[in-house]
Amino acid sequence: MEITITPRRIVLALAVLALLAAGGLVLSRREGGLPLLPAEDTPTPPPSATPDPLSDEAARGVVEQAITAFFTADYADPAGWLKQFEPFTLDTTVDLFREVYQPRLWPDLQRERIVSTASVVEAERLVDGFDEIMGVRWQLWRYSVRVEPGWPGFGSEVQGYLTVVERNGRWWFDLFVDEQTAQEMLLARPTIEAAATAAVATEEAP
Repeated sequence: MEITITPRRIVLALAVLALLAAGGLVLSRREGGLPLLPAEDTPTPPPSATPDPLSDEAARGVVEQAITAFFTADYADPAGWLKQFEPFTLDTTVDLFREVYQPRLWPDLQRERIVSTASVVEAERLVDGFDEIMGVRWQLWRYSVRVEPGWPGFGSEVQGYLTVVERNGRWWFDLFVDEQTAQEMLLARPTIEAAATAAVATEEAP
C-alpha cells in the first residue's frame, strides 16, 4: 500500500528519531455439548448491524491489537514479531519497526531469553484529528499494558501514546508518540478537533 508522507507524520517521525538518537524509545516505561435450540415461540433476534470500521470501537480494537502485538515477543522469532503487525499496521510503520525498533530491542530480549505475553489494561482516545492533505481522520490514544515477563528496561507495566489513522475505509496503527508530542497535541486539541469537525461536515454536505 502506497502511503503519502504528510507534515503531521513527518513531525511524529522526527520525534521518534530524536528520541532514538538520545538512546530511548518512544514508549513510557514502568516497573462441549450441542447448542440448545430455541423454543418454537421464542422470537428470532434480528441480525446484528455490520460494525462501523471507522467507529471509535474499531479504532480501540486496532490500538489494543497494536499494543498487544508489540509486547508479545519470542526472542527466537524476530520475523514472527514483525509479521503479526501486518494485518492492521501501515507498511511504513512496519518498516520503521524492522529498521529501527527491532535492532534496538532484540539484543536485550535475546540476552534475557524473553518470551512474553501482553494484556491491555487501559486504552483511552484523547484527540480526534483530520489530515487536510490526505483528507483522512487520525486519533491519538493513551494506553497502559501489562507485560509478562517484563521486558529489560521496561518492566511489567508500560504506559504511553500512539496514533491510528484512516486508510481505505478503516483504521490502521500509525506510530508511537513521545510524551512531549502527545502533550502538544492535547494542548492543541480544541483547534485540531474543530478543524476535524468542519472537514467532516464539509465532506458530508450534499
